[in-house]
Amino acid sequence: MNENRHPIDDLFRDGLSQHSVEAPMHVWERIDQTRTPVYKLLNNFKQNSRWYLSVAAGLVLMSSAAIMFLVNEPQQGLAEGTLSNAPQIHTEKTPSAPGTAAFKTTNPEAEIANPANTSGPSGTDISGTESAGTETAGSGTTPSGRTNPTDPGSSTPSQYAGGLSTQFENPGTEEMGGEVAVPEYEKTAVGEGEIPETTDAGTEPTDPNTDPVSTPPTPTPGPAPDKKQVPTEPSDWALEVLGSYDFMSRRIENADPAYVSARKNAEKMGAAYTFQLRAQYRLNDAFALRSGVSFSQHHEKLNFTHTQSNTEIVERQETGYILDPINGPTPITYTVRDTVTTTTTTSAKSDNTYTFIDIPVLLNYTFYTSNKLNLGVSGGPVFNLAFKQKGQIIGPVNNEIIDLNSSANPFRTYAGVNLMLNLSASYELNKRFDLLFEPGLRYGMSSLTSKGFGVTQKYSSVNLFTGIRYRF
Repeated sequence: MNENRHPIDDLFRDGLSQHSVEAPMHVWERIDQTRTPVYKLLNNFKQNSRWYLSVAAGLVLMSSAAIMFLVNEPQQGLAEGTLSNAPQIHTEKTPSAPGTAAFKTTNPEAEIANPANTSGPSGTDISGTESAGTETAGSGTTPSGRTNPTDPGSSTPSQYAGGLSTQFENPGTEEMGGEVAVPEYEKTAVGEGEIPETTDAGTEPTDPNTDPVSTPPTPTPGPAPDKKQVPTEPSDWALEVLGSYDFMSRRIENADPAYVSARKNAEKMGAAYTFQLRAQYRLNDAFALRSGVSFSQHHEKLNFTHTQSNTEIVERQETGYILDPINGPTPITYTVRDTVTTTTTTSAKSDNTYTFIDIPVLLNYTFYTSNKLNLGVSGGPVFNLAFKQKGQIIGPVNNEIIDLNSSANPFRTYAGVNLMLNLSASYELNKRFDLLFEPGLRYGMSSLTSKGFGVTQKYSSVNLFTGIRYRF
């Protein structure tokens, strides 16, 4: 008999060894509340709120910079092209008749287009050189019927050929009683009976014995009018670059509910993100096919502490004496059984990483189209190419810790096939670029663990894709 132990210990051991206390119902209700997807989503957001806000701010800044750059660039190019293609106005001085001053403004492009309009209705040149003897004092008109802008009776200058040339003339000195001083323009004094030179340089003066015949001036070369280029329509091919922050959910199935509860309590979802590089081919105005390469990664934080108590009965031999008043003390050996309780504590902390490389094959249907906004829905399978893991997980036998970098890793190297369904919204920034926003769901259909592990583990995610599309 163990002399160091009080008999009351044996009494409690025998009476309470098989006793168990059932937890109240409200405790289990609170535990069930923590297993709901909404609670997990809110808890995940609280733990990683700073990271979420940083990603959102970065996406907003990148989208704003892209919009400002892509929208302002074609406007600047249009302004420069408009200034460079503006018609040039040339101003030149022409020799005039005695006592007259002529000023001529021409539009080279219009003269090229219609050079025949440079002559007046009477056959005389409208460049402004006429004989002083043909004008009538005080009439304010020339022999060709033009109104003299310097005459008091006229109110507007003469305009010919749709604004191609404008001429100002002063009456001769013999009609107005004196010479008119025009310091701004060049004056030419011509004697009586002389015929002034024509306005065009290089032409010979006409013979005074012959009738003056108006000759159309040689058109002044000017810049050729710009040819309007026919706009080219974008092709059916486009390149898309997208990024997403993902909200992950996990499904674990096992015959032992205590193990499933331990996994859910010890492992918390962390940050997850996806990047896609896709090519799009437009089949028609409503349907388009998309495919490319997708890179996804999500994290889990393992914080596991497990205390396990093992109770066993140990037998040992004790030697005592029996007091015999006749024979004296007699030695005796007997067996004593002791109950020994051993407590074992298992703990592990790890940041697990799961990486997926996939090929999505999606069919997009556009059901709404406006001036620049397009709305649609896309869906299809996602084929996994590679699946890698790093960290530690809890095993189903005695809650042992399994290192994912060792040969005991229960995960497969191929994650199987998932299904993806997205809402598709695109906004046209310019002729080549579109801004994309695609919220959607990715559903895992295959278990990521091997059959011999005895645990089924699947992942699903809610994706918020934002990106840009370039149309070739």
